[in-house]
Amino acid sequence: MRSLARQLISHLCRGDIVIILLVIGLAAASTLVFWPTASDTAAGPAYVLLRSLAAGGGNEIILEIALPAEETHVVEGAEATLVVEVSGYRARVFEADCPDQICVTTGWLTRPGHRSVCVPNRMVLEMVSSGDSDVDDLDAIIR
Repeated sequence: MRSLARQLISHLCRGDIVIILLVIGLAAASTLVFWPTASDTAAGPAYVLLRSLAAGGGNEIILEIALPAEETHVVEGAEATLVVEVSGYRARVFEADCPDQICVTTGWLTRPGHRSVCVPNRMVLEMVSSGDSDVDDLDAIIR
């Protein structure tokens, strides 16, 4: 085994070693950049919101659930029915009657800012942190 490692190292030139070290350095740096910090996880999401987006640009909060919670809600939308499941500090659209099922395949929402959108129903399920000052504002509505 030791002789195999020496044979491999003996066939590497300086450029190969530099490239290997750069790849290892980039991997370590990306791990540090994307590693969750205490501020990301300490406060945690305070509640889950289910919003209905009106065609005129307004929105209405249909559900507001404080976390942690163990709840399941059936919500009638514009085009289909959504089943929203909340378990502990996470939430998801468990089931929907819409044709594309994107809201269902999004999976569990676990951090503030995560969203699951059901376009046919014009509904957004999102995690909201207790630090959010105005939960009624949306960034954009696309028609």
